[in-house]
Amino acid sequence: VGPGGRLVLENRAPLVADYVLTQPEIGLLGRRVATGTGAGLVLWETDRQVTLTDPGLRAADIASADCG
Repeated sequence: VGPGGRLVLENRAPLVADYVLTQPEIGLLGRRVATGTGAGLVLWETDRQVTLTDPGLRAADIASADCG
């Protein structure tokens, strides 16, 4: 997780995607398109740079979301 809640790759380049699936606890900036699957995954349409709605989250928070 980079500055401002932007998701970044290992080389620190921004994660860029038109659509992203997340666990329900993880919000992204963009439009929530659909929710489904047995795990309740959420499909987001992003503005290409994938950014968390909660910029205070860190990689460990995302990795452990809904693993309880």
